[in-house]
Amino acid sequence: MEKKIGRLVLFFWLFQFSAVFAIYKIFNTDTEIFSAFLIHITLWHSLLLFFLILYKGDFINVGTNLVLEKINLANGITLFRISSVPLIAFLLKQNSIEQIKIILAVVLILVFLTDFFDGFIARKFNQETKIGRMLDSMSDYSLLALVSIVYYQLGLVPNWFFYLIFGRLMFQALGMVFFILLKFPVEIKSTRGGKITIAATMILYSLKMLQFFIPFSDNFKQLFLIGEYACGFIIFVFLFEKIFIFYDHYKKYRKGNKES
Repeated sequence: MEKKIGRLVLFFWLFQFSAVFAIYKIFNTDTEIFSAFLIHITLWHSLLLFFLILYKGDFINVGTNLVLEKINLANGITLFRISSVPLIAFLLKQNSIEQIKIILAVVLILVFLTDFFDGFIARKFNQETKIGRMLDSMSDYSLLALVSIVYYQLGLVPNWFFYLIFGRLMFQALGMVFFILLKFPVEIKSTRGGKITIAATMILYSLKMLQFFIPFSDNFKQLFLIGEYACGFIIFVFLFEKIFIFYDHYKKYRKGNKES
């Protein structure tokens, strides 16, 4: 499995490397930014490779409990989404070039759509795996964190929304680290509330892309404002789901300590 993991990560690295290089040559983008992102792409895929090798034992089909002999399609799509994070960051960094805005919009929407397709394929064709659950959450939150930071820098989301979504992401990350330090890690998997939060935010961010191309009237700006508040409400409400999960896990930790 290690060789298959290595070959797939290498393929994704070459694909992302080629995409960034092609954009650099065709649109004559900044050389320093291009060089920096080549390093970022390499480091990102190195971390991805390390994680997959570390958790190679979790390439197990949840339904059959059988160990996979190769990476299935659903996991491959999820890995592609994770692999695309540096490319999206590069495109967002170069959004001042009109043609790149179009490429960015297409890539971002396609990557967001993969979040639906990998889950659909996993359920439809019995390809749900333990590693897939972890990768799905990791890809969603890493992508949202990246896009949130860049959108905030570009002024596409208000301060309060950025602080709310980033606070939600940081709370989850710190909670996971806390339990790892206690040597009682939380199982990484998607929840209903988490899925709704991610779907709502991805839809909002996809619609926000239109602001790159269309000068909206005040009426449309009001609709975006309503969308931001609606999405913010969803993020806030389902934050309590995550609080409950961590609280319940901590109770299990305390109970286990008392019994031992």
